[in-house]
Amino acid sequence: NFEQPEEVRMEVTDAVGQLVASRNYGLIHGDQVFTFDGTSLQSGIYYLKLYSGDRFTTKRVVISH
Repeated sequence: NFEQPEEVRMEVTDAVGQLVASRNYGLIHGDQVFTFDGTSLQSGIYYLKLYSGDRFTTKRVVISH
């Protein structure tokens, strides 16, 4: 939930920290759901970083095919 408009972007890195995907969502406001489609990635551990303004959160994702 973004109470004030903020610039938002997502970066996906692999287990060794290499950037494998990124997306700039632009200026976001209100309740949002951000989806990620990892079907084109190999099986493994990835980290999704969601940046909003000067803050970010990281989620660990395991992809298994």
